[in-house]
Amino acid sequence: MEKLLNHSRLRDLRFVVLVLLNLFLISGFLVSGAGGESGPPGGWRRIDLQALQTRIEAGELVDTEASWYHREKTEKAGQGRE
Repeated sequence: MEKLLNHSRLRDLRFVVLVLLNLFLISGFLVSGAGGESGPPGGWRRIDLQALQTRIEAGELVDTEASWYHREKTEKAGQGRE
C-alpha cells in the first residue's frame, strides 16, 4: 500500500513539474516579445490604422456598423409595419 502511495505522489509531482515548466515557457515567450519590429509571433496581425482610416475617408469602407449586425432591431421594425 505504501508503495502505491509513493508511486502516485511521484506521478503527481511529475505532472505538477510539467505544468509549471509549460507555464514558465509560455510566460517567457510572451514576455520576450518574439517577432520584434517585423510583427508579433505566431501569425498574429497588426492593424494598420493609418491605412484603415485612409480607406474609410476614401469611401471604400464606412465607419458605421452593418445593418445586418442589428438583426433584432430590424426584425422588430419590420413587424411593426405589417
